[in-house]
Amino acid sequence: LLSYLYIFATSLKSLWSKLKDRATAAFGVGLIPLVIAYAIHNSFIFDTSANFLMFFTILGFISFISNGSKSEPAAAKNKKRFNGGLWFFSLLIAIVVSAIFIYRVNVVPSMANYATTRGIVAGWSSDFAGAISKYREAIEYDAPGKYEYRHRLAQYLLEKGSSGKLSPEYVDALQYGIKELEKNVEENKVDYLPYLYLSRSYIILGKEDPNSEYNDKSLEYSLKALDLAPTFVRTYYEIAQAYLNKKDLDKATEYFKKAAELNPDVGLSSWYWGVVEIERGNNALGLSIIENVLRSNKYTPSENEVGRLINIYLKIGDIDKVIWAAELLVKTKPDNPQYRASLATAYAQAGRIDDAVEQAREAARLDSKYESEAISFIRSLGREW
Repeated sequence: LLSYLYIFATSLKSLWSKLKDRATAAFGVGLIPLVIAYAIHNSFIFDTSANFLMFFTILGFISFISNGSKSEPAAAKNKKRFNGGLWFFSLLIAIVVSAIFIYRVNVVPSMANYATTRGIVAGWSSDFAGAISKYREAIEYDAPGKYEYRHRLAQYLLEKGSSGKLSPEYVDALQYGIKELEKNVEENKVDYLPYLYLSRSYIILGKEDPNSEYNDKSLEYSLKALDLAPTFVRTYYEIAQAYLNKKDLDKATEYFKKAAELNPDVGLSSWYWGVVEIERGNNALGLSIIENVLRSNKYTPSENEVGRLINIYLKIGDIDKVIWAAELLVKTKPDNPQYRASLATAYAQAGRIDDAVEQAREAARLDSKYESEAISFIRSLGREW
């Protein structure tokens, strides 16, 4: 980071000195905003190799104008006559080659990077069609950085497809994304990331049908990623999820357990393992794993996940654990009146009347809609409002 900041600082200092000389002031006026704009861009938006090519080309030019020419003029007596036509032709060729090089190395990557940025912005605005259009445009430039552009498209598609039904437009876009990811596999055969993106893409396509061939394709790619990166925890998640799609809970448990054993400090692995054990009917083991994770603060579950945990405790009639989980919800969202009301009910069932009254009053304080219900609840416990 310090070296990066040093590059910006020295570049700006050098350009600032050019403002004092009328002959070079134009360089300072033109390049200082460019360097500042790049610094701002680099702070908020992901970088690509295309950006680096452009940036270091500009740095090279700044270095050139800062240092000037070091060569000494040749002595007049050593000057030789030259062929003007040949010199002009060589210059013309050099200009054409340079123009093509600059276009391919600087201009095209810049356009591709801009299109990707517009795709990101469109995604933020929930403009799915616009986002896909811009990502495709960026990829079709076939510029340096296309590896990152393909993965960026995959990330966007996977986020969109993680929940809900898959629309025909989404499936078409995901199929296009898969074809592009396969190109990344061909171009980077020892890189496990494209395999994992492909695995997750097929998981989404196969999530509605346990017998879908997409689930088999997902396993094919995730197992290949496992060969390339046997210690990367996420690989085990992808394999386990494919088996969950296939309703093979035993194999899913096996891989979630391996992930938990590979890195015990990653609480998410143990959480997944515990959840699947419960789905297999091993409630005692699954709940024990989950409770250990929560008490060790290695994982913070979502509200929906805690809600599912409460339902499990209700089914097995463990009111103390219901209270424990409900307290987690209140701790997570102390301003949620519904969570307070639920905790009050749990306290009442456990005979903790004072605590139940306190939570019921707090629910009514947070939302007046709960007041009449809270009054009735408290009176049913033999207390006065």
